[in-house]
Amino acid sequence: MAKGLTSNRVCTFLIDLSPTDLENPLAQFNHTFPVKESVWELVRTINISLKEDALKESVLAKVFETYWVQFESDFKKIIETTPETAVITKRKDNDIMLDVLSTVRMLDKRMRNLESTTGRQLYTIDNDSVTRDGFGSQEVRSFISSLIEQELPEQIIVELVGDKYKYPRSLIRREVQRAKKIREVNEDN
Repeated sequence: MAKGLTSNRVCTFLIDLSPTDLENPLAQFNHTFPVKESVWELVRTINISLKEDALKESVLAKVFETYWVQFESDFKKIIETTPETAVITKRKDNDIMLDVLSTVRMLDKRMRNLESTTGRQLYTIDNDSVTRDGFGSQEVRSFISSLIEQELPEQIIVELVGDKYKYPRSLIRREVQRAKKIREVNEDN
């Protein structure tokens, strides 16, 4: 669930489909497959999006393990008892390539717009800088450290910090790497 749920609130649950079978806009969202690892990532991502109302990861894992067997059994029964529907024709390679081209062009336009606006603003996370929303750098660093302590995936940390403090994602990634190195050094001492 690399994209997380901080901005997208749609996750597809693909049964007998692959991501290439989907057309835009559904193709742009997170995809979950009916296998334990994929469903676990969906559950974790939803939990993380709850922020301060989220369960601790250890509690969530126990609950997930408790109910997974029941879910898997019920899901298999549903699949077995559901009659086959009409066969969906596989998307043509040309259609997929046109979707990719459209997405790349859209991303290129967004990147150029972002570069032209952020080129005018200098962002740093140092001891005396302040974000556009008035948050001090120490607060940003503390927030990043608390997310690292929760052992959240880096991409989720980047999205949460970016949404809250409006820093560019590349700067947040560098700060996350810096904080992880500091944590490793402190753990070694």
